[in-house]
Amino acid sequence: MRTLQIAIPVLKGKANFTVDKGKPWSIIEHLLMEALHKREWSAVSLAKHANISRRIVVESIVRLMRAGWVELKESVDEVVFKASVLGEIALTKTELPNVLERKRRPTNFIYDLFDGNVFRNKDWTVVSGDVIKEKSNDESFILLKATDTQAAVDVSAMMDILLDSDETFVNAEPSNVTQRYVVVSVRDGIVHGLPETRDLSSLRKKLLDVALNYPDHKTGLIEHSISGSRFERVVHEEKVHSLNFNVSDLVIGGDAHSEKLRDAIINARSKLIVHSTFISEQHFLRLLPELTEAAQRGVQIHVFWGQNESQDDLVSTQIAINSLRSNIGVISLDSALVIHPHSTGSHAKFVISDSGQNGDFIAILGSCNWFTSGFTSYEVSVVLRDPSIVKEVLGFASRLCCIHDGIWTPFATELVEISRRVGSRVRSNTSANAQASIVIGGNHNKYILKARDEAQERLFIISHRLGGTLYSSILPAFKEAVKSRGVGAHIYYGRNTAPVTKVDAKECALDAVSEGVFIELVHEPRLHAKVLGWDNDSVLISSLNWLSADPTDPDSLKEIGVFIRAEGSASAVINGLFSNISS
Repeated sequence: MRTLQIAIPVLKGKANFTVDKGKPWSIIEHLLMEALHKREWSAVSLAKHANISRRIVVESIVRLMRAGWVELKESVDEVVFKASVLGEIALTKTELPNVLERKRRPTNFIYDLFDGNVFRNKDWTVVSGDVIKEKSNDESFILLKATDTQAAVDVSAMMDILLDSDETFVNAEPSNVTQRYVVVSVRDGIVHGLPETRDLSSLRKKLLDVALNYPDHKTGLIEHSISGSRFERVVHEEKVHSLNFNVSDLVIGGDAHSEKLRDAIINARSKLIVHSTFISEQHFLRLLPELTEAAQRGVQIHVFWGQNESQDDLVSTQIAINSLRSNIGVISLDSALVIHPHSTGSHAKFVISDSGQNGDFIAILGSCNWFTSGFTSYEVSVVLRDPSIVKEVLGFASRLCCIHDGIWTPFATELVEISRRVGSRVRSNTSANAQASIVIGGNHNKYILKARDEAQERLFIISHRLGGTLYSSILPAFKEAVKSRGVGAHIYYGRNTAPVTKVDAKECALDAVSEGVFIELVHEPRLHAKVLGWDNDSVLISSLNWLSADPTDPDSLKEIGVFIRAEGSASAVINGLFSNISS
């Protein structure tokens, strides 16, 4: 088999990073410092007393001396060490204070547009398209062309790659970004040229899939279209978080959403991040007094908006933003309130703020368009408090909001710090009573099948609109569950949407009931919730319109939801709907 060269499109970026360089003090260094505070020691005697190697003692003492906390003293027989005056002061602290050197350094990075990985500049050699065209005169080349070049990057994970182990990120100043290529080769089903220090199994598989399309490619260049990293299919399994969950953290109904948003604003200590599908000037200004009070006590507020279901909504959001920017009340808040001008392209709806207990960060995910809702519709969202799952939500928020056109934004710097704070709170949970997973993009589809296969007593969907997806995925799955195990299957929707007409919806409902699936149009309250649930304990709360939007949409960040398996979670949602209907 011939060797096939594949050129992967990348963004080559640069930013000036400010970092604090220096390792935190180890337990051994704390113990040695305490020993040197009590008496003088030679390196040999201290090593023997502590039962550790002399080399470790010497290296630790050298670090402590550089900090000015240990001083050398010569006696008649040997050299001894003792704590200095500064060292005595340092020991009065709960922990030895870190001695860090602040440095500013240019940082180059590479972002691959095929699989969304970030690399250090030294990991790969980048080349221009012209170089590849020239090489293709003598070699077999496949040039991957990305139809979308958005960089969806989790900046916290990015820092794990770009920073050394003894560095802590402080801030970054963006610089230029260029589009280039990196080249790998495929021969006999093996990919050569990938950085060996990374697990790149997803990228490797995608490259092999591309190569299979060109088994007999001779010398020359062929362009192969790819969608771009954000629009590549999701290949990873969701993380399963074991956590403590209370059904009181389910936000059910319009009034509850209004209260929860105001609670997040009023109790935020330093950060408030809101992502709404679109923005209404009228509804935004209703919340301006609370936002103003938050800004005045030092809260930094970021407002993002995303994918719109119609061109009219897109235009109305842009008009609303322009009008808000000329509003005196908004102007007075200056940089404390940032309404970001660019659409994220996402239909997700979430709030992130440090409004939890003791200033902990929480995330609220679900169906509510926070800055366009009048809070009169039936909505369902969930408050996430566990640091491990909140950190994952921050990662997806980062991929949506932090890097625009490949350029590092000021918000990215803020989110790195937030992720670090949340990450420091992550602990293993030995008393968990629930499991939860963040569900993105096309991964929603497998939960339809999961519900079909797992439901024993009941199966339900609540959705805003009824459209073509009902026929292609939902209805067949529900019918199969009824046929296999006799479960109760119910579908609730608020309105039909093209291509389904009102007549189509009625005919479909009549047909479905004959096979045990009940489809019900709910006029009051207006349904805007997007929920898939089964039995008593399993529920997926999302931004996805289950009955009209494509659950296999290639945009991995278009929809974000959370699957929860907790006692009474599904029952709480469906009972909430029934109580709203009856009232």
